[in-house]
Amino acid sequence: MVSFPDEYPGPDVTRRRTAGGILRRVHGRRYRSIATVFDHGDVLTGWETGGPKVCAMPSPHESFIDRDLGTARIPDYLVDLRHGAPPPVRHRLDGPAKLRTVSAAYVPEKDAEYHHTVGSLSSAFDAILHIDQVTPTRLLNAPHP
Repeated sequence: MVSFPDEYPGPDVTRRRTAGGILRRVHGRRYRSIATVFDHGDVLTGWETGGPKVCAMPSPHESFIDRDLGTARIPDYLVDLRHGAPPPVRHRLDGPAKLRTVSAAYVPEKDAEYHHTVGSLSSAFDAILHIDQVTPTRLLNAPHP
């Protein structure tokens, strides 16, 4: 069973509750935590900084596991962290990692500041979904283009 963190530090040094931590506490072993990471694309963000807008996302900072996962030969894939792996891969999965965190207050120019750190990927998540290129979400009440 993974031990998903209840909180993670934001760039403003406040602590924010995570939905995964709450769900893990409520559902225990029945809950599966899947981290979703991506390389680049566009996201809808900015609620806390003047209203939602589409922002172009840079490739992840070099210290983020998102960058490492983006070097795979296939663009989109799922890694099951509950099973074995070759020793070099297992070493990386069992070590600490930074993951990019895009929230309502995300500012692309400060990408390296938006992350959370886990003691190990395999203890924080059951799987990791990597998406090469993302597209922005649309507000439900927004008119279609």
